[in-house]
Amino acid sequence: MINVLRTKISIYRNVKDFKFVPKLNDDFKNKIAETIKSALPNFIETKLKDVNNTTQAKLYGLKNNNYPTVFLDKNGKVGISLFEGEHIQITTSNYGYDKDVFKDAVAVSDILKNKVNFAYSDEYGYLMSNLSLIGNGLKCECDFVLTGINKLNKISQVKQNVLKLGYKLTETDEEDVYTLSTRCNLGKTMQEVWNDFDQMVQNLQELENESVKMLGSEDGDEMYDKYVRSLAILKNAHIMPFDELKQLLAQLRIGLNLGFKEVGLNKINELQQLILNKNSQFVSKSELIDLATKVKKILKGD
Repeated sequence: MINVLRTKISIYRNVKDFKFVPKLNDDFKNKIAETIKSALPNFIETKLKDVNNTTQAKLYGLKNNNYPTVFLDKNGKVGISLFEGEHIQITTSNYGYDKDVFKDAVAVSDILKNKVNFAYSDEYGYLMSNLSLIGNGLKCECDFVLTGINKLNKISQVKQNVLKLGYKLTETDEEDVYTLSTRCNLGKTMQEVWNDFDQMVQNLQELENESVKMLGSEDGDEMYDKYVRSLAILKNAHIMPFDELKQLLAQLRIGLNLGFKEVGLNKINELQQLILNKNSQFVSKSELIDLATKVKKILKGD
């Protein structure tokens, strides 16, 4: 999927016979934490601030606002935070459209299911304080670059259509980047939710492809010129402001949708990670020079 920046899966669970998070005291929180620790001996308990930046960035959405530590599998592919809305949140995330994140999250969920007595109803499924999660507790998300749809002023209409289909499309802090997410999964298995979400992702990608082609049909030579100019700036700039990098990357994705092959999707995604992970850290001129160096290194494949 050319325009998917990141895929994220969250699976929420509550332990039976314990109150929902707002009513939990510290003693009960510690009991739940000990239960999870015993059920997952291959997970490492650590403070989030001590998790390396690469793992934190990959496991986007992993938090510990309401409990001092998180649990990580030894490969850094799955993280578990506690009491962020529900007792347990299993988090898997990766750049691009990675279907393995669903498989990895479900695998951990299945291990816990066999070792922990979760709050469950034969009628409703897994019980949650958040009504939208009742059933299977699964939330699927993808961050999309939708430059073509935006430039054609179709984003409001697309949001409405997505909402009618049972999903949400919300703006992010990044220009032209929107998050597609599931809303309510009651009556579906996790596999059914994922299959439907996968189809929705494909539909949105096709719509963005069509929008970009409409833009390109107006003047293909002009679109190609913008594409190669953007690539030339990225390969040669000595200072790289983040706002400019965002605009140039958006132009490269449009070019990729139009079939221009001078740079591959993997490199565009790698460049995008510099924005998603570190934009708030680059403030001085020397740091922007360092960013330009990193951009050139990625494009050269060093």
